[in-house]
Amino acid sequence: MFECGPDAISWQSLNAYTQLSGVEFDHWEASTLVKMSRAYDGAVRQFDGADAERPYTTEEVKQAAITRMQQNIRGRRIKNG
Repeated sequence: MFECGPDAISWQSLNAYTQLSGVEFDHWEASTLVKMSRAYDGAVRQFDGADAERPYTTEEVKQAAITRMQQNIRGRRIKNG
C-alpha cells in the first residue's frame, strides 16, 4: 500500500489494494488510513520547501533531545525540592 506515492490514498486505490492483496480492513481502519493519508499529504504540500523541523531525525539528535529533557527534569526536581 505504501507504493501509492506521495499523493493521498483514495478510496479507489485502497479498494484495489485490498482486492489484489487479500487484506481486509474494517470500515474504521480504512477510514483512518484515508484520513491519515490526506492529513500527511496536506502537511507535505503545506510545508514543502519550508524551514520546518523534519518529522524524523538521526540517533544523535534523538539522544541530544533525551539528554536535554533529562537535564530539564532533574533541574525542575531540584528547584521544586
